[in-house]
Amino acid sequence: MTSLERRYAPAETVGRTLHGYAAVFGKPSLDLYGPRGKFVEKIDERAFDRTLKENPDVLLLYNHEPGQLLARRTSKTLRLERDAKGLRFEADLPDTTLGRDVRTLFERGDLDGQMSFGFHVRKDEWNGNTRTLLDVDLVEVSVVINAAYPQTEAVLRSAQTDARVYQIADRINRSIELCRLLQFLES
Repeated sequence: MTSLERRYAPAETVGRTLHGYAAVFGKPSLDLYGPRGKFVEKIDERAFDRTLKENPDVLLLYNHEPGQLLARRTSKTLRLERDAKGLRFEADLPDTTLGRDVRTLFERGDLDGQMSFGFHVRKDEWNGNTRTLLDVDLVEVSVVINAAYPQTEAVLRSAQTDARVYQIADRINRSIELCRLLQFLES
């Protein structure tokens, strides 16, 4: 069996429901490192299809730690689906110490909504130093700190922080537009 690999992307939380994208399709990751050295990764839109049909149990973890369980598909506290953007998830955070801690970390901004996923590769394709994941066995999605896929937007949302969140989202959108302008000017 191949080794477990993990990738990162942001999410958002509303009350005790966490939702967002554990992966985005067709977008390049940050630089990753593996047996072939430095590479960039993309995810094909069909990469999770088989897992979503055949694997009834994918976990939601905190920082990829198996002992830090937040939700799972078999209990229906984790819901996964593919849409045009990526692997969308929705999870009900538990009323446990860990669930309350994760929610508090989101509300304080210590966790900014980044997600990751752990998987085993079934099929991939290499084009130079770019790897495209074509079919993977999804094992888990995790709430984490660092994102390998920074294109995915993150919004933390709760009744008390709506105004602050919209200000942050506006700053993020302005930063993205500035980056696009700089890339255009450099080309």
